[in-house]
Amino acid sequence: MTTPRIAFSGVHINAGDVLGAAASVCWLASWVLSRSRPMPLAAGMWPSVILTAAAASMPSSLDVRAAGLGLAELTVLWILPAVVVPNILSTPQRVTQFLTCISVGSLIAGTANLVEAIQVGTAGGLPQVWGAAQYFQGYFQVIALTIAVSRLLAAVAARRTGAALLWCLAGFVNASALLLTQTRGAWLAAIVAMIVLGILWRPSVLIGTIGVLLVVVLTFASADWASVVRERVQSTFTLEAGLSGFESSLGRLGLAVTAWRMFLAHPLLGVGLKNFTVAMPLYSPPGLPLAYEMGPNHILTPVEGPHSTYLSLLSEVGIVGLIGLLCWQGAAIRRLYRDSRASRDSRPLDGLSPTNAPMLLAGVIVVAVYNCFFEMNQTGTLIFVSLLALGSRPPTASPS
Repeated sequence: MTTPRIAFSGVHINAGDVLGAAASVCWLASWVLSRSRPMPLAAGMWPSVILTAAAASMPSSLDVRAAGLGLAELTVLWILPAVVVPNILSTPQRVTQFLTCISVGSLIAGTANLVEAIQVGTAGGLPQVWGAAQYFQGYFQVIALTIAVSRLLAAVAARRTGAALLWCLAGFVNASALLLTQTRGAWLAAIVAMIVLGILWRPSVLIGTIGVLLVVVLTFASADWASVVRERVQSTFTLEAGLSGFESSLGRLGLAVTAWRMFLAHPLLGVGLKNFTVAMPLYSPPGLPLAYEMGPNHILTPVEGPHSTYLSLLSEVGIVGLIGLLCWQGAAIRRLYRDSRASRDSRPLDGLSPTNAPMLLAGVIVVAVYNCFFEMNQTGTLIFVSLLALGSRPPTASPS
């Protein structure tokens, strides 16, 4: 969450992706040297379907080299972690440690965001702060927020005052940093994730979420410094010119139309992985910009995709690629939903503690919402893929 992004010849990754890939390769090497240990591969099934569809579309791609880079990215950033992560995180303790690592990383990033916001001040309204992870930042804060809320409730139930105060502070930092990102999709993901936690695990989460939303609405209803936040919330439900977020919403609609036209022209194989930009002039509405201002610094960023993983796969690798992603997410949600219901009885689960399953389910829900607004097949996907992989494991986890 705090590592810098790396762009090299059309490949966009960050240092976290590099470390994740290196760790996966090292684990595979250790497995080869000790083949007596079983290695479940079920979590890699659906991303392999996506890779197969992408490979099939490669010969008809407008830019074969870009499609080849896309295949390499999917292999290293999706399939490799999807296979390795469930074998490494094969016990409740290791899954708990993984969730704690997410909390620590998000807490560091969130603290940095708050410090930057304090330095900027609110003279011109509430500042927008993305942080090192840029447009991923808000969604990372949401995942960490669901973990903090879950751990807070568990600490309160166990009457551990110190832990409760610690997780309360973590929740405050993550929520504040989430607000500063001014990412509408992340705000929506936070609401959906909290609703899921409340329905499946603790009703107090749902009640608390409603209470917090009421407080936020009352606080931001008339404050001058919160006008930008109000406009961005309003722009989620209306296309009114002049609102903060209007140009972004209008541009996304144009990109969605472009992606849909690509799909209609190539429904089975698409235009080729990472070929959206190349094919865009052939299918985009007249006057659609090829670059948009993004982030707090309004950096002019060239269009590289339709700003949605669903639309990206639909346009670039066809209907099979989209079905693969939907089945991957659906399988993870189904498995974690079943485990979350079983966790109410507080029985040890297969590779999951009673509190891990609801948190992982909320995390997968965040990934599903994220894929509506941004593209997961670009950079910084290790956490997202890990959550999907943990939800797509076989019923019996094998110790590593």
